[in-house]
Amino acid sequence: MLTEHPTALPFSLVWFGVGISLTLLATISVWSCRWVSDSGIQSLVGLLAGHALWIGTIEIGLDLASRRLGLAGAIDVVSGRTAGVHGSAVLIQLSCIFLLPILIGLMFHDSNRCVVFQWFRRRLPISNSASPSGRIDNYAPRTMIQFFMTVWVCYVAVLWMADPSLGFLSHVALLMTLVSIAIATPYMIWKTVSQTTPARMLRYSVSGAVVTWTGIEIASATGMMSEPWLRESATSGVIFVGGSVLLTAMSAASLAPMRKTTTTMVQ
Repeated sequence: MLTEHPTALPFSLVWFGVGISLTLLATISVWSCRWVSDSGIQSLVGLLAGHALWIGTIEIGLDLASRRLGLAGAIDVVSGRTAGVHGSAVLIQLSCIFLLPILIGLMFHDSNRCVVFQWFRRRLPISNSASPSGRIDNYAPRTMIQFFMTVWVCYVAVLWMADPSLGFLSHVALLMTLVSIAIATPYMIWKTVSQTTPARMLRYSVSGAVVTWTGIEIASATGMMSEPWLRESATSGVIFVGGSVLLTAMSAASLAPMRKTTTTMVQ
């Protein structure tokens, strides 16, 4: 092992192409739903597009940006050489500079239908207008942005709470957040299954699932558990890739009866 001064990982054109491809895939998928009338399929496509958009632009994009800028969040051994890694985490943490004005704008945006912002607007003297209503022709872009924004907020929050500069407050904040998520998860599951249609259940589950997963990330960050999805093994790849495919298939299957019923009613 060479132990000289650590260097930044090289910029990868292959991963750059993968990031661009995932971003284009998310864009095209959401755009194609303009010809899909089923709100459940629109929501499912939007959810998958949200994953692709986050991985393509943030996970891969910011990682490549950190390599180009020479940023690193930790030092690790890569191919027998010490190198700076996890620079994307530094950029995501600092992205709160952009996230904060977006959240402020959404808070005062009267047409915003996000249940979180609607909850604040009903209880705080923010807006005098009634809650927005009316037909939504395409749920795909809404679901995509819902997933992307929820992951962004949770990611930034956890990274700041885990910042070593906070000292003892960091551990307290992470532990309190983990306990809050553990208490809130059964409620979010109950609210999800209480929705009237499978499509509404799917859309409601997006934010709840991301929040619950944040608790898993906090548990791993505090040493309560290891992260098997980060292990470079065939078993981990099969489990997590296969699990994602299986859950997607189950979601599509649960939406199929709704499409059949809707067609029968129209006929």
